[in-house]
Amino acid sequence: MRTMPRASVIGHHWGLEPAQNRAAVAQPRAADRSSPVTYASEILEEACQWLNAKGINQWTVPFSSSWISEHIEDGELYIANSDNLTVGVFRLLWSDPKFWEEDAGDAVYIHSLAVRRSFRGQGIGHYLLKWEEKYSA
Repeated sequence: MRTMPRASVIGHHWGLEPAQNRAAVAQPRAADRSSPVTYASEILEEACQWLNAKGINQWTVPFSSSWISEHIEDGELYIANSDNLTVGVFRLLWSDPKFWEEDAGDAVYIHSLAVRRSFRGQGIGHYLLKWEEKYSA
């Protein structure tokens, strides 16, 4: 099984004004959990509410602080920042026996991908998927 470094960071410009739209994807360190937990919780809760308003019951169980902390500790949770604001979150797994029992070891699994609604339409979700594709190659 491939292990993930404790802090993986890449830079990206979201578009219009590069100086104002710097972004990075990072895996929060366990010692720095309080803020990432809060920000990830806000983004995931916002996504849950948006999905529910659309009649999509994809995430029926709330993302608790302990759930988020656990996935930070496990090295699975990543956050995307832009100008010191967390704009997206996702989990990256090297195996997923809960949903995919048989695993040949050549797959990566993405869960809990969400972007702040105020940043919608800027290609952040697409960028995160591309980042995950490059990172896992």
